[in-house]
Amino acid sequence: MSNLYLVQRTGSVDYDEYDSCVVVANTVDEAKTICPNGGYVWNQELHKYGFIMGDGTLVYRDHDYHGWDAPDDLDVILIGKANDTFKEGDIICASFNAG
Repeated sequence: MSNLYLVQRTGSVDYDEYDSCVVVANTVDEAKTICPNGGYVWNQELHKYGFIMGDGTLVYRDHDYHGWDAPDDLDVILIGKANDTFKEGDIICASFNAG
């Protein structure tokens, strides 16, 4: 059974950016790599998010907009256990600051 984590940005948050989300993951480190924008995956070697295309391939662009911080700039709090209806990587909810 996976865990539920509250993931929060530690720095300033501007308009049209996420400030926090609740995600399903097995560890704190895994929780930090889940982008609340849903279409992005963190690549530690490149130190950037890649966009998941419809065919499943990852595309890395210099100016992708995802509205989220790198894992090192996030705080994570374990808030509970996920039930079997959720899978690792699911985003339960996210807080977006629309501008």
